[in-house]
Amino acid sequence: MYRHLHNRVPYTRFRYTTSELLLLAVAIGLVWTALSHVLVSPIAACAMLLAVAAIVALVHERASTRLRVRQLGERLNDVETLEKLEVVGASDVADLERALNRMIQQSREQAREAPAPLPVFAQPQAPVVGEGQTVAVLVIGARQGVVEPFTAEHLGWLAQTTKAVAQASGAENASIRMQNDGTLVVTCGAQEAQPVVVTVRQALGIAQALSSDPQLRTGLSCGTARLCTAADVAPTLVGAPFEEATRLYRMAASWHEYQLLCAEPIALLARSFSSQRTSLKLTHPLAPALPVYALDLASTPVAMSA
Repeated sequence: MYRHLHNRVPYTRFRYTTSELLLLAVAIGLVWTALSHVLVSPIAACAMLLAVAAIVALVHERASTRLRVRQLGERLNDVETLEKLEVVGASDVADLERALNRMIQQSREQAREAPAPLPVFAQPQAPVVGEGQTVAVLVIGARQGVVEPFTAEHLGWLAQTTKAVAQASGAENASIRMQNDGTLVVTCGAQEAQPVVVTVRQALGIAQALSSDPQLRTGLSCGTARLCTAADVAPTLVGAPFEEATRLYRMAASWHEYQLLCAEPIALLARSFSSQRTSLKLTHPLAPALPVYALDLASTPVAMSA
């Protein structure tokens, strides 16, 4: 037996229709007539009483049907707390109650199977890109195949190299960070704007201070970078020099005879060091290929001209 609200609505909350009131008035009249003729014509009196019973049964059925329809309407007003209805009889209203019970069961099953609501995240703020500034990027790493990455030997070598880079750069306008592949990125000119010649000279001075290590390989590039700031992310310099220096380092790490590789603009600025044009090319999808130069860091530098 299904749980349900009171199946009968109090008659104080219910009003008969005009047709029902007329039928009840006819029934009362027939009862009075039957009582007055019961002795004169018993058969006619019995017929009148049967008619009264039929009229009362008809009014009761109509009233009960309207009461059950009203009950369904009241139950549907609050779907969240809806309980199943007790199906009574085989009338059209009973069919409606069965359909409503099926709907309640389906809604409960869907509520149990519905996935948990996803958390609502705040709308991310668009990153802010600052004005361009000229930087020289030095990517430093070990020669390919010399040491296995991220072993104890490699981490010790990185610690020594990082210390040497920090000592070589001193308090100058340079920043140091490590990449995921275990290489170091030294950015000169990151703190404040300075002429490109000064920036390249600073990067070459750091590379020359590390040139005594035969296992060290370097890629050097210069160009325009921009400071990118986004929500919950540390400010980061982005630009073509970082990608180009990384590619040059990977070439140097593969070609063991080259310790420092750079593009032609760097070679022209670094005329104080002896340079050699290699057979390597630095390709770009939207620009002509640039020849790659190898700088001899062991050569004695002279003053760089602006």
